[in-house]
Amino acid sequence: MIQMSPLGDSPTTSMSSNSVHEKRPTHASCNLEVGVNGEEVFRLHMRPLLSRCGLLVMLVKEANAMRPKEIEPAKSVLTVELENFPGGPEAFELAAKFCYNEADVAITVSNVATLRCVAEFLQMTEEYGKGNLLKKTESFLKHEVFWNWNDSLAVLKTCETFLVVAEKADIIQRCANALASRASLSPDTLSSPSFSSESHDLGASSGSNSSRSSSKSPMSGNWWFHDFSSLSVYLMERVVRALIKNGIDHKNLAKFLLHYLRSSIPALKFGAYGVFGSTFLSPGCSGRSSEEEISQKHTLRIQQDVIETVVDLLSSLQPRSASCRSLFSLLRIAVVLSASKACRKEIERMIGVQLDKATLDNILVPALPRRSSSLYDVDLIVRLAEHFLQDQAEALASAGLTQDIDKRSEHEMTSAQDASSPVRTALLRVGELIDKYLAEVAADSHLKPTKFRTLAEVLPDTARNSSDGLYRAVEIFLEAHPNLSITEATGLCKVINLQKLGVEACKRVAQNTKFPASFVLQVVLVHQNQLRSVMDGCIPKELQEMKSCKPSKEMYTFSKDGRLNRQAMVVHLECSNFEFMVRQNQELKTNLKKIHSRVAELESTYKRLRLEMGRLFRAKRRPKTTNVQQ
Repeated sequence: MIQMSPLGDSPTTSMSSNSVHEKRPTHASCNLEVGVNGEEVFRLHMRPLLSRCGLLVMLVKEANAMRPKEIEPAKSVLTVELENFPGGPEAFELAAKFCYNEADVAITVSNVATLRCVAEFLQMTEEYGKGNLLKKTESFLKHEVFWNWNDSLAVLKTCETFLVVAEKADIIQRCANALASRASLSPDTLSSPSFSSESHDLGASSGSNSSRSSSKSPMSGNWWFHDFSSLSVYLMERVVRALIKNGIDHKNLAKFLLHYLRSSIPALKFGAYGVFGSTFLSPGCSGRSSEEEISQKHTLRIQQDVIETVVDLLSSLQPRSASCRSLFSLLRIAVVLSASKACRKEIERMIGVQLDKATLDNILVPALPRRSSSLYDVDLIVRLAEHFLQDQAEALASAGLTQDIDKRSEHEMTSAQDASSPVRTALLRVGELIDKYLAEVAADSHLKPTKFRTLAEVLPDTARNSSDGLYRAVEIFLEAHPNLSITEATGLCKVINLQKLGVEACKRVAQNTKFPASFVLQVVLVHQNQLRSVMDGCIPKELQEMKSCKPSKEMYTFSKDGRLNRQAMVVHLECSNFEFMVRQNQELKTNLKKIHSRVAELESTYKRLRLEMGRLFRAKRRPKTTNVQQ
């Protein structure tokens, strides 16, 4: 029986071991006061509690040792304090009832976790009484809870208010393992999420939760998303790690983590290109009362914990488990929520690993907050490219090849038998993507030449089969920045590999007045040398001795205003192309004549051999005819 009466500033509960039909004892008959978390004080009989609780035995001994000798133990009341008691005064009341009469306490799904933690806290083991609370709650968990989906989920949720003690009692881990073992089963083997073993069908024991979850049909791999999304971030993390150990498909786990993030941060809306329309208020916003500001800071901290935990779990999955588009959305959320630097860096690493799967829309990330230097976050793309190169170098190292991609020759990178051919393909995709990005951001008048050049040079030369895309980006940048000095413009042009420029690009360089004159001359000379090398390898020796087309002096002259004679350069390029075509035609004609001559010789030889064979055949046949006549 329970009797509430005031004792000082805290409420006092008096309990008796007598049955409910007997007279209630007075406070004088209770010789032990137990304060619980500073919230409530219980006046109890010492003997029933000391017969069950090892912790109270120790505390009473310490209190007796500290009591003055002149006070008689029989006439005094001992006082003990229990701090950080799991479940608070309500949980202690259940434990006290159990000590008085264990039949008064019914162990259920809703209180088993609390009672198990209380038993752990009070040391209610078999050493202090047979059939003690610790053993009874353990038996209930093993034989009733862990076999049932809904009961395991319900018990796991009740651990939220006493996580530390629940972890010590190993309730959280065992519930997570039980849930993960059922979630990892094939949906075809389950009739409902409340699946149990052959001899443990306890679906009805979980009440309304059972009917709600059992109504869902697990016909897909994400049937458990809804149940796990209702967990706190700490419990969700434990369950996901248990799912990883049980072999759940990592792509499915990545989908769940993103689903959990969306359901946990409803203030952020997801669009096709990331996050937009955020109703979240960043720290330090004005016009708010102190209470609202404290509440917002608390909400912000919770949201930061959610995204940081989700990112940590995603990083433990296999690479490329989450799509590149989803990771970019995740990065935008991390920036808006001011997540930790380590969190954002980890997202960038995961994106960089699969940068070859990204699209131009994905990487066009605006600078947040907007900076006067540029509209887009160019530094982010540089970091992503560096992460990509690091991952590719590790892939090469695992294949026993040269780790430094820059040091690999063109022949090595293009060899069909080379084990790095997937690396080569991915590298070319990223090179094409970066060139498109450069062409897109080059029109930004606030973009500095140093940033543009840093991004253009972040990839090795083997990442591009052609420099035409890079040339186009430089051309746009020079047009959008007419006030660049000659030194800055020349520095930008150095990122272009002249050996990989096409004929049309060379013509455009010669016609564009934005390019420095020294660069234009280099383009023309390189193009001329390429034509010579091609002709030297294709045409016969007699044609190689022919006089080659040399650049005229007019090509290197300057007009009165100091500008290079670009029209003469274009004419020279076209002349070089025309001469090359003429020489190719001459080579073809010569080869055709040789072939015709050879065919004629073969036909003449064939006719001569045929006549000789006929003559020999007739000569052998005549003597045989004469012998027959004789």
